[in-house]
Amino acid sequence: MKMNWYYRMMLSYTPIFFFVISSVIFLFFSTLNNSSEKKYLETNQAIVEQTMQNVDASLQLIERNVVREMQTDKTL
Repeated sequence: MKMNWYYRMMLSYTPIFFFVISSVIFLFFSTLNNSSEKKYLETNQAIVEQTMQNVDASLQLIERNVVREMQTDKTL
């Protein structure tokens, strides 16, 4: 069975093609994973900052209430 030059070229470059495509797919998913990890860390940082602000505001409110109660209550 004779193979013409087109099929010979296709068969000779097929492994290279698969290697290049596999490398591109690997790089794509690696970049996607890195980007997702960065966004995850940014989201966690924002959640922690918001929680810290809420705790700080709650503690300030408690402090004001205690000070007001100490100033108005005659028994203390």
